[in-house]
Amino acid sequence: MRRLEQLARGRGRIVFSGYVPEHEVYGHYGACDFFVNPSHSETYGRVYLEAMSAGKPVITTDGAGAVADGLCIDGKNALVVQVGDTAGLLAALERLVASRELRAELGGHGQRHVLEKFNYASVVERVHALWRKTAGG
Repeated sequence: MRRLEQLARGRGRIVFSGYVPEHEVYGHYGACDFFVNPSHSETYGRVYLEAMSAGKPVITTDGAGAVADGLCIDGKNALVVQVGDTAGLLAALERLVASRELRAELGGHGQRHVLEKFNYASVVERVHALWRKTAGG
């Protein structure tokens, strides 16, 4: 975290809030311009769904399960950098800080993607299929 703070110094208003309790996370989306998860290894992560549902663009690493599953798509609804690529992370941060249009474009695509991927009818069908399979039918 200290390294990111050093890299961000003098590059605009960037706030590193650190750990946020789970029940408070959603309240932060309205106050932010984008969501960053520079994780080395991350499961799917509900935070991606929350950020995208709130229309926020995402910066994440290719170590995230959300990238492997196709939720976070580089250049469409997210900026994806390689795990450990500090220069790439900084470049992605700079791109989003510098461009309100890019933030709006990625955020809008992300919001629509989540609505399509997790619409009520398809989720119900997937759950129903899972239970059919579980029950042997």
